[in-house]
Amino acid sequence: MNSPKKTLSICYILHNSSLGGAQKSLVETVLAFPKDEIVPFFILPKGEFNNKVEEYQWKKKTVLGIANFDHTQYSYYSGIRWLLLTREFVRIFFTIPVFFKIIKCKFDLIHLNEINLFWMLPILKLINFDTPIVLHVRAKVCNKNLLRTKIVNLVIKNYSNRIVAIDHNVSKTLECNKKLTVINNCYSEKSYNRVRCSSTYPSKKLRIGFIGTILESKGIFDLLKALSICIQRGLSVEIVVAGNFIKYNKIFNLMKLDRTLIREKIEYFILKENLDEYVKFIGYQDDLSMFYQKIDLLCFPSHLEAVGRPVFEAAYYGRPSIVALSDPDPEMFPDNIGIRVSPKNPSQLADAIEKFSSDKRFFEMTTVECIKWGSAKFNCKKNSQELVSLYRSLLCVNNYD
Repeated sequence: MNSPKKTLSICYILHNSSLGGAQKSLVETVLAFPKDEIVPFFILPKGEFNNKVEEYQWKKKTVLGIANFDHTQYSYYSGIRWLLLTREFVRIFFTIPVFFKIIKCKFDLIHLNEINLFWMLPILKLINFDTPIVLHVRAKVCNKNLLRTKIVNLVIKNYSNRIVAIDHNVSKTLECNKKLTVINNCYSEKSYNRVRCSSTYPSKKLRIGFIGTILESKGIFDLLKALSICIQRGLSVEIVVAGNFIKYNKIFNLMKLDRTLIREKIEYFILKENLDEYVKFIGYQDDLSMFYQKIDLLCFPSHLEAVGRPVFEAAYYGRPSIVALSDPDPEMFPDNIGIRVSPKNPSQLADAIEKFSSDKRFFEMTTVECIKWGSAKFNCKKNSQELVSLYRSLLCVNNYD
């Protein structure tokens, strides 16, 4: 007779206080863990995600901030962005209690939720050598021929026990192949079941959705330019934008390090191109089912070249997507669930929108196929079980289980 599995105490460390895609995916994963197998403990800064952790009554330690070093492909430090490190040096003092907590609690395993926390790996190994550490990589890593690129890869290789990449696109930017595992993000089936998935071919306007924090890097201007092209072509379309603008920060604006003037830029562009009646801003949407009922398809023209969380959310709700990706790998984004376009290419975006607007058969085929794809690839139960199995394999090697 098999003995019952040991309940594992896992410490999750996050530096981002917002309730963004990385944080939402972690919540969905933890909620889907098999009963009594994992006891999560979160170390995180105050903010929206902290409030979500409190909502589920998970144990946590809140700090004023956790230092991070950004070496991702889109936002690695260069030029005046190096000044952002002054903020991270200050946060190091707020991060010190994290290490004391880890020494005190003796967790079974430590899970760093993003690549930006790689700098903690040597310190964590020094203070708690036997505890396995998992590093979750949720964005493409900068692989330019820079000294810091070599340092990042060296630290990850020598001090992490396992690296989890969210998809093959991200995994290709990492060098530690022997320690690398791809586990897709997941989306809760409870949310999926809140609304019937299939979308019907629009009889009037084609409603295009954009969801997330409104940033230039998310491709919002590419979408607005594509909308202008579509209007010129006589297409009946409109854009529904769900999300907030980032908070105004005077100091960062003077340093040109923030994108807080984007609201003014967007308003000016809409006025200049006479798009006011074709664009609706509906703010942050807590109820995703309501948002996806308002749209016919999703546009995700991010400059980060990733199949982001909104894409598989949309798939669960039966909404096909237009995604900005230069990698033609069908593993990333199959051709039968939407259309792939080149990043920063409004003309291709407009062509893709026109395809959905004019081809009823294609539209209906993609709505059916994207449901199948989302259910299979981003299944919460399957993907969370893969992560638990990974935890146990590491602990077995370390004579924990």
